[in-house]
Amino acid sequence: MVSLRYALTPEDFVNFSVYVQLDAPGKKKLFYKNLRPLIIIFSIVCIYNISVAITSQSAKPFDFIGIPIILFLLLFPTLSAKPRLKKQALKYAANPENAAVFNISDHIFSETGVVVKDAVKEIKFQWSAFIKKEETAGYIYLFIQSNYALIIPKKVIRSEVEKEQLEKLLAQNISFDAELGHLV
Repeated sequence: MVSLRYALTPEDFVNFSVYVQLDAPGKKKLFYKNLRPLIIIFSIVCIYNISVAITSQSAKPFDFIGIPIILFLLLFPTLSAKPRLKKQALKYAANPENAAVFNISDHIFSETGVVVKDAVKEIKFQWSAFIKKEETAGYIYLFIQSNYALIIPKKVIRSEVEKEQLEKLLAQNISFDAELGHLV
């Protein structure tokens, strides 16, 4: 049995939100797939502008000014996605109605499942509740739904022994499908 006592910080919540919506393995592929049509449109516009400028025999430098503007308009929503997500997550964290997400709670990992207790609630998850397990440099995410997970910041694991015990419990109890869920 492993018992961890911690409260999520707004930074933890922001990191999770960005990970789920942008940085998770399947999301990066989707991000680049969505970028492909923008590159095609930009290429067509560039070829058209260059061909018009060349055939008009009076090509001036301002004939090409539309190209960077179009590039900016196409890429701005894509490049600003992460800052927008961070801003939305911080807004969620700042809302007093969502304060329960950041309560100090005890997370007890045992052979029977995971119990999360705080001042107002007690939730028990059986191991079969976790559909996916993903790990980053700073977190372990045990997904219950596609966008809802038990967030375990690695910084709250106090010792190497505790880390080994937690890893052993997760390895024994998280299904093979959940371990590889991010690859499917």
